[in-house]
Amino acid sequence: VGSEQAPADVAATGPLLRAPQASLPLSPRTWRATEPLIAALEDEVSDVRLMAALSLAEIKDTRAVGPLVRVLSDDGPDVGLAAAYALGEIAALEAVDPLVHALEHADQYVRCAAAEALGKIHDVRSIAALRAARMDDTPEVRQAASRALRAFPPRPST
Repeated sequence: VGSEQAPADVAATGPLLRAPQASLPLSPRTWRATEPLIAALEDEVSDVRLMAALSLAEIKDTRAVGPLVRVLSDDGPDVGLAAAYALGEIAALEAVDPLVHALEHADQYVRCAAAEALGKIHDVRSIAALRAARMDDTPEVRQAASRALRAFPPRPST
């Protein structure tokens, strides 16, 4: 991975080869990997989608926001969680509304990751939803929402 070339065409390989390619260690120098990783978010193998989302979190390329939003509701194990995490790492304002919606996801881990992501983005549009999430049935979600609210910078007094 010392080269700056993007991974080989992810779609042209078998499923057992696609997962390792999707999880290559990436840096901003390898931003050309974004497109193949975005394509991997639609792979039939959930582990490939998971690793692609996690790799996109490392790259932090805003081109991945829309595709990551689409996999927030993925039914593959931990794919939605990884997508929420990646959206928090990218911290794009376009992700706020979908992440607010993800606070009501059926999976508690997706709800936790969505709260944490919103805490990284610091957009005031999420405050009411994060306050509501402090009443979630799951203690981990309540704690994540509280941490997210504490992460907001103090508002200037008027």
